[in-house]
Amino acid sequence: MKKLLGILVLGLLTSCASHQDRLSEYMSLSERALCISYYEILVSGKNHPAKLEAIEKRSIDCQPYEKEGLLAGKRRNEYYQGLKDNLDHLGSSSTGQTVCTTQRIGTSGVAKTTCREK
Repeated sequence: MKKLLGILVLGLLTSCASHQDRLSEYMSLSERALCISYYEILVSGKNHPAKLEAIEKRSIDCQPYEKEGLLAGKRRNEYYQGLKDNLDHLGSSSTGQTVCTTQRIGTSGVAKTTCREK
């Protein structure tokens, strides 16, 4: 749950970054990392103008990294589909009722939540 929350927060923070901020970040990436991440995002059907602009400005030939990037994109999509399936499963049950209990563990504020069908 903490990982999912972390991913969500990171996604929100990243989406707030301007095109110029992203472009500056991508200009400093290695050719390999930039190309793989570009192909990876293309697999999901999205476009990333800052990555493409960085590739064009640096005159990078991404062809050698295409296969690796497409595979990374496929793995990424499968991972997120698995997360979605798990979340969908949490919200449904055969009886339609799920009971969740949250317990605090120690004094650190860590909480453990367990759910079961009623």
